Amino acid sequence: MKENNKIRGIFEGFTSGFLFKIVYLALVLISFNTFALDVPYLKTVFVALSVALGGIVLVYRLIHFKRFIKMKYIWILVAFLASYLLSLLLNLRYGFLEPIQAMVWMTFQYFILFLKDPARPCEKSQREFRVLSWIFCVYQFCCSAASLVLLFLNYTELNFERQPIKLAGLVWGRLWGVYTDPNYAAVLAVAAAFLGIYLVKCHKSVFLKIFCGINVVLQLLYVAFSDSRTGLVCLAVAGACYAYLRLVKLPKLDRKRLVRQTVSCITALCILCVLLIVPKGITYTYNKVIELTSSDITEPGETPQTPQEPPEPTIGREQDIESDVSNRRFDLWKSGLEIYRLKPIFGVSIFNAVAFAQEQLPTTYLINNDAGIFDSLHNAFLNVLMGQGIVGFVIFMIFIVLCVVLILKGYLKTKKEEYCRTNVRNAILIAVLAALGASMMFVGDIVYLNSGASFLFWNILGCLVFYYSGEEQDALA
Repeated sequence: MKENNKIRGIFEGFTSGFLFKIVYLALVLISFNTFALDVPYLKTVFVALSVALGGIVLVYRLIHFKRFIKMKYIWILVAFLASYLLSLLLNLRYGFLEPIQAMVWMTFQYFILFLKDPARPCEKSQREFRVLSWIFCVYQFCCSAASLVLLFLNYTELNFERQPIKLAGLVWGRLWGVYTDPNYAAVLAVAAAFLGIYLVKCHKSVFLKIFCGINVVLQLLYVAFSDSRTGLVCLAVAGACYAYLRLVKLPKLDRKRLVRQTVSCITALCILCVLLIVPKGITYTYNKVIELTSSDITEPGETPQTPQEPPEPTIGREQDIESDVSNRRFDLWKSGLEIYRLKPIFGVSIFNAVAFAQEQLPTTYLINNDAGIFDSLHNAFLNVLMGQGIVGFVIFMIFIVLCVVLILKGYLKTKKEEYCRTNVRNAILIAVLAALGASMMFVGDIVYLNSGASFLFWNILGCLVFYYSGEEQDALA
């Protein structure tokens, strides 16, 4: 009997997607860790494992497709994927290998991360999500702590010979730390801070509260020292969203609806402003300390006996964005629209945009600038518009709008007497989604790339859509 239960448990681990999610999460995290990329074949091993485990899950779900097609809005994602495939086929002469690889990962994201199993017991779904959140938070805790250590050691590494290029530590006035990109890392730091709060709401352990408290501080410091305006916006949006969602359901504000909404909105706006200011205050204080400790203090009229050492680098890149507040984004967005106009219906296929532009529009900013060739517009929505045309863009926007309406309507219609810990946790998850949604305006990794942000976005979105569609009201209880 025990042997049968053990075999059944192993089989379920493979077919439920839990093992795949753990391996896939590890893959997307190490892919953006500049030191992990130094380890030979590490990423290759995780890619192979992810594809193998993901293939098993997809085959199982295809066999039992009648059980899974009940998931709300899944057919819209099928249509979006079909639009992607059509764009790929219409632009096949510009390339096919990278677009096909991306389509495989998109399939995993939509039909494993987003798609939930209605027959799976709620306690198993609950445990799975918490384990994944734990893995993510512990990883981010270690990486952000290591990055801050590199900052205080004044460590800088630039290796342009490695592919991809290795930048680590404090580079160009920003804390890259152990990550390959400070903007992506700052977004993950915001998500890790709020998922830590989510775990506190799930457990009453004192150790967990201490760990998550330290984690929030570490992530806030990383956002500040990364000097990422994307991270700053995500932090402010997540904080304001969470404050509004909690206050609007607070029993103490059980007054008229207009008063409750007004108080909630004003408080959320104040928190948004505070969270925009605090990281800047941290970097300002740090720079002042560096300035004071680096200055050569001598008596009046006395000349220094030793040559003055160059001052330690400070945080900030104001000189880089004085002439262009968007840091090239406006030029990229304009270039994307220029490319879109040449193929407005089905697009140019996002991973063939560079090859298409080189042939059809060689003067456009995407490929003709003083910084190099860009493979993204740094805007997820414009990436979809350029890559899949108006057809793919409309499908994607319909999906996003329907999901937002479903989740917000489901949360807000909950009566105060029915408001429980589940709704508090859901408020945190909605705040994380809001942060990731805000990041889509400035980075383009959520739709077409493997990243920690895309993993969190599709997994959390699937959980909330599944919960508020009424398929299983206890899925995250």
